[in-house]
Amino acid sequence: MRVRLSGMLLCAIAAFLSSQPVNAAPVSIGDQITVRLPNGGYSPTASVNVTVSGVKSYSGSAGVFNWDVQSTNPSGLQSELPDPLIAFCIELTQHVGYNNNYTYTIKAVEDAPLPGSNPIPGTSGMGAVKAAHLTELYDRFYTDSPTDALYTSGTEAAAFQLAIWEIVYEDIDTYSFNLGTGDFYSNKAPTNAATVRANEMLGALSGSFFRSWDLFAMSNNSRQDHLIAFEREITTTGEPIPTPAAAGLGLPLLGLLGITRPSRRRTG
Repeated sequence: MRVRLSGMLLCAIAAFLSSQPVNAAPVSIGDQITVRLPNGGYSPTASVNVTVSGVKSYSGSAGVFNWDVQSTNPSGLQSELPDPLIAFCIELTQHVGYNNNYTYTIKAVEDAPLPGSNPIPGTSGMGAVKAAHLTELYDRFYTDSPTDALYTSGTEAAAFQLAIWEIVYEDIDTYSFNLGTGDFYSNKAPTNAATVRANEMLGALSGSFFRSWDLFAMSNNSRQDHLIAFEREITTTGEPIPTPAAAGLGLPLLGLLGITRPSRRRTG
């Protein structure tokens, strides 16, 4: 089933782009964060084998990045960020390594990855529609609880990462979200556990969702871009208020209804 955004959601996207709250999250567009991936900081993961048609094939691990924040600009931002800073990759054509410092600039998700590659060339980024799909994916399947399967199961972590790549790289005007077809696809058997789970996640996307997480991109023109998230606390009036979560940063999610839930800071 092809995921199409409803007219209501398209209106919500337009409203978001025109009225993004100022200083709603600990970070702002243009802030800089220097991070380091420690030994063992890419975990949990599972083996994947994927292709971006005509661009890139990747065979290796996929899962959770646990970044150590080294410094920030502005400097006071560092104390407001979770430890570790949880992230997922949104750029297969570049890489990062262990025990190196990388300085990223915070960007809106729709403006990343940069510099990008086909089908996301130049400085245009993935666009608001794909950013909204990522927001719904986080809304439905992301958590910052260290006991959740996302942090204890390589299969779950890899599946979430595969779903992110599918949204970022798929030609959504032509293909549905499915790792078996399209411009982005898995070379693993259709019965592969991470592939099956990722397709379940993608199949749940409906275009109707609630803003549970704010998402942001960490962008570096010469290094792999990453996606990070802040949990939003909901007031009794139904207005979401972004609060730091054990995930990272964020693009405000687009939704209509929700419930109050406590914010948490994940350590270790």
